[in-house]
Amino acid sequence: QIQGRLALLNYLAHGYERVIQCQFTPVAAIEQWDMSHLSWRMALQHQAIGRGKAFVVEGCSLLQWHDSQIIAHRDYYDVTDMVYQHLPVLGWVTTKIKQKMAQA
Repeated sequence: QIQGRLALLNYLAHGYERVIQCQFTPVAAIEQWDMSHLSWRMALQHQAIGRGKAFVVEGCSLLQWHDSQIIAHRDYYDVTDMVYQHLPVLGWVTTKIKQKMAQA
């Protein structure tokens, strides 16, 4: 949990240190009262993931608003698409599990 603008800036600066390229493409948005749901596609290249090769992760963000400011933000995405899929042994295992689940 991150609270405050300075803490958020520090978190983002650290998280993007080894990013080669990152681009978000909006897919859909739903707004109701003080909440927003945003679906997105992230194209990412990161030095520590997949030897720096580009890959795509689909996800969504849930935002809560107050007085035109975001007061809560939570992202949802499949961590296997982002990390595990790019590790030698775990990538093979997660691929096999996904294949089995698709057959069921």
